[in-house]
Amino acid sequence: SEPGTWVDLGDDLVRGLAAHQLTDVVAVGHSFGGVLSLAAAVRHRARFRALALLDPTILADPIIEWFRKGKASGWRDAPHPLAPRTRDRRFRFSSRTEAGDYFRGRKLFARWSSQMLDAFVDGGLKSSGDDGLQLVWPPAWEAYYYESIHLDVWDDVARLDSSLPVLLVGGGQSDTFLPEARSRFQALVPWADVVVVEGGGHLFPQEVPGRTIEVVNDWLARIGLA
Repeated sequence: SEPGTWVDLGDDLVRGLAAHQLTDVVAVGHSFGGVLSLAAAVRHRARFRALALLDPTILADPIIEWFRKGKASGWRDAPHPLAPRTRDRRFRFSSRTEAGDYFRGRKLFARWSSQMLDAFVDGGLKSSGDDGLQLVWPPAWEAYYYESIHLDVWDDVARLDSSLPVLLVGGGQSDTFLPEARSRFQALVPWADVVVVEGGGHLFPQEVPGRTIEVVNDWLARIGLA
């Protein structure tokens, strides 16, 4: 089938919830997953009880406009900063040990505990059919979704229903969800609970999982769901 947009994936999420007869859903989404959850919640409000966004890919206006220009030109005039190197990413390994050693040497995982990295290796790899392993999420698919970024995300933010409890959590050292985007979100969604998790960047759920769990649980208690 043809690949879809981020909004299409939000609709897929809702179809999955409906198939399992899930209602009053508390959606907790990180990064790309946060935007999908947001898109689903504004289009299918009745399905959701609350929405938690963890460092969502809701970009500041100047970055949105730069991406809009790149996307309109097929990424010729302003190449996406992540997609090309994602397509070239190593995705095959001879063993979980080799994969773990490789990822431990990458800057992206520098603040992950050994336990968290081991869990990533266990869940993020599958058999490649030739006695080796490969990433479950192919680099080409990841690059596609980088380049198909939802550029009208602020329209969705403005459409949030004020009766829907919202938690917004940003990483104190995030290079994705920036302070100016957080300020704009707070202006558009003044009823949202907003928390900044220090000691973590964009991947703070993996870097400081204990603090992340505490923030989400505290919010659930405040809105009467814990």
